[in-house]
Amino acid sequence: MKLAIIFSFFAAALAIPGMSSVQTWLAGLQQPISNFIDNSFRKSTIPQFILDTKHPWILDNKRKLEGLPNAEAFLCLNLQDHPGNNAPITDLEIPPDLFHNLVIDNNSIGPQRPGWPNAIDRLTEINRCPQALASAKSLYVDVFVYCDENTALWSKIREPCQAPASVFPLFGDVLESMNSLEHLEWGIRHDYAHIFEESFRSRNLTLPSVTSLKLSPLSHFLVAMCPNLERLERGGGLRWNDYSNGPDWKALLIESGVSAPKLKHSAMSSAHAGWSPSMIASKLATPKVSIHIDGLCADV
Repeated sequence: MKLAIIFSFFAAALAIPGMSSVQTWLAGLQQPISNFIDNSFRKSTIPQFILDTKHPWILDNKRKLEGLPNAEAFLCLNLQDHPGNNAPITDLEIPPDLFHNLVIDNNSIGPQRPGWPNAIDRLTEINRCPQALASAKSLYVDVFVYCDENTALWSKIREPCQAPASVFPLFGDVLESMNSLEHLEWGIRHDYAHIFEESFRSRNLTLPSVTSLKLSPLSHFLVAMCPNLERLERGGGLRWNDYSNGPDWKALLIESGVSAPKLKHSAMSSAHAGWSPSMIASKLATPKVSIHIDGLCADV
């Protein structure tokens, strides 16, 4: 019986005068402990990065998949195409787009996860899933690090402010192996951008299949690593509002387009003073680019 039900019986039994403080205490414990049991003790056998895609087929067949002897092997090794390779007997047919849109994200609505540990866990799962590496067309990355002065103690214990050394080669290994990747949305804070740049440059990372980038501040170094880039956008949400001193983030992003000879489209935000089609056009070396700034369009 779920612990939540047990707590409900206790709360009903204690509904007597003078016991209201005990009821309040029990009510306060009910949800956190229920969540702990549901989310921790009942861990799915499906890799978390696959659950994070929220693919309709996964949602519809979650129970069947969890009933397989090895759900990860079935999904990641494509055993259904190799019946002599100990493939489980099942009527499940994996959709071809299952791994098209992958996410490494701890900043969306849902159970709170520490940023770097979540990234390492998801990258490790993806790296041991050949089907994901071969099929991914879009990768969304958003790592939010819980380490400021307002962060709860438990989150600080779980979350190292300094990015673990293992996260950089892991990102490089995964990106380098995604030969079908077309769109990369990179939402890592500017504080860590220079470390990723050094790591990626040291391994001479090149992403020839990527044609679309959406970047957070100071991540413009990725442009030069995508020789076939056609679309460059400002991403990272409100992270651009953190700017105070130092280099002009927007200028660096726009100027990075010079190293993208195939660039056809540039989309920025007019929320920052000075962003205009003419300003962007003056920084670009490509012969013809479609520029979009919050609804304003210009072909230059």
